[in-house]
Amino acid sequence: MINLGINMGEGHSIGDLSNVEVHNEDYEILKINKSILSSLNSSWVNPPTIKKITNIEQDIVRRYQVYVDNKNGIWGVKKQK
Repeated sequence: MINLGINMGEGHSIGDLSNVEVHNEDYEILKINKSILSSLNSSWVNPPTIKKITNIEQDIVRRYQVYVDNKNGIWGVKKQK
């Protein structure tokens, strides 16, 4: 997508074991995701329950809406694992 001119965010372009093809991951999305997981006492390897997510659903929507509202041009985000 980057090669097509789509802004994939201000992410790193150094590969690692979980990103061997060197796909950019937007730092702001990563920060939001980690913050949400932390607030739910969860992690990528210990995901939150649907009930926990539902309890803070409006906060989650607000966080992502602020992110989207601050974007312009052609952009996208990498699907998080």
